[in-house]
Amino acid sequence: MIPNGRVAAGPTAESAAAGTSYHPIMKTSGITAALPAQDLGRAKAFYAEKAGLQALESGFLEARDGQVGLTVGDGVSQFFVYPARARSSGEFTQAVIHVTDVRAAVEEMRGRGVEFEEYDTPETRTENGIARMPGGGEAAWFKDSEGNLIGVVPG
Repeated sequence: MIPNGRVAAGPTAESAAAGTSYHPIMKTSGITAALPAQDLGRAKAFYAEKAGLQALESGFLEARDGQVGLTVGDGVSQFFVYPARARSSGEFTQAVIHVTDVRAAVEEMRGRGVEFEEYDTPETRTENGIARMPGGGEAAWFKDSEGNLIGVVPG
């Protein structure tokens, strides 16, 4: 699911074959991502206008200099964008947006000006910005205004 073949996951067939096991330590009510932004106004405009996602200022993410971060998503499924001086390398997937139809989401965002990444590696090959995944699904990736790499997958 991630370009360059890097996936963080729980138990795998390899770990089971190696005799290791997975033992959950804590129960979670959700897991989210936090992405850096050098220009929060630019990031807010990108997510609202180009990606078509709600992007709201969040006092929860206020920096010491008074800049206020963003909550991006619908309130149930969301990620955070926080004020940062450093720019993301954008080399690896940092957040994933789950959609019912990857192709439709790509076309909708592309119509608003989002540019999708193209890959031709042993792990991932895209055609017109969309990759066929080993399990039969599709995925796509784009960089936001701050250089963060975002995946679009079914779910």
